[in-house]
Amino acid sequence: MKFIYCDETNMETRDGDFLIYGGLTVDDDKFQSLNDKIWLIREKYKIDRSEKLKFNPGPKHLLHQEFIGLKSELIEAACDHACQFLVYHVLHDLVTDADLGRRNGINEICLNFSYLLKAADTCGMVLLDRFNDLGNKIDGHLTEKFSIGLTGLPHSEQFRLDRVVGLHYSAIGQSHMPSLIDIILGSYRFALNSHCRNEAKHHVSAGKILKSLRPLFPSDRAGAGIPRISISFSPLDIRVPPFKVKYTNAIDFLRSNGLDIQQKYD
Repeated sequence: MKFIYCDETNMETRDGDFLIYGGLTVDDDKFQSLNDKIWLIREKYKIDRSEKLKFNPGPKHLLHQEFIGLKSELIEAACDHACQFLVYHVLHDLVTDADLGRRNGINEICLNFSYLLKAADTCGMVLLDRFNDLGNKIDGHLTEKFSIGLTGLPHSEQFRLDRVVGLHYSAIGQSHMPSLIDIILGSYRFALNSHCRNEAKHHVSAGKILKSLRPLFPSDRAGAGIPRISISFSPLDIRVPPFKVKYTNAIDFLRSNGLDIQQKYD
């Protein structure tokens, strides 16, 4: 069985930024070992057991470089335990409703997670970082994912998520895994934003981060690169040239830093 812990970032509307939704998978037989490893990392950096671990803000007693070291060790632990990172992007310039954008991100991650489950011939559970959207539509949205599946897809009216046995809420502090996805997703966001916001001073750090994350992205086969079920940009077709350039430039930036993404905009 696989679990996927999900979270969002870049929710604040900002032209040129991507709203990003991501999920980190953990296999049931690696859960205990990964949990124990994170406890050891916390003890090494003297993180009190009652303190919540997040990408930002970091523990007050750690220096900047120490906090970077902590995050690097957590990413390495996820890689060592064969975790997989799935990530969805949509440009804020094209998002009319951030809550809808987030729900679309949940749809995409659930779809791609179901493909992973089928390939592994197993079942899985989706755990989302708790949030309240306008009208609390998220509750009904998750109920629909479980009972009906995905709707409104271009290739079918309904896609059953028959490998997903449940969708539930989680929160930082209730498990180490919400902390882990928060730190991995936050690191990825920092790297991509350094490009989207033209922050050249962060490009070296961004490159190191993206290369450290590469083992988390599953590939189709040797040499084929990272498929769209691992890193997906939405929509599939972009007809407005300025927006298309933002997508192609972002993908080129990720590729130049070790993420050999298959998706492209011709």
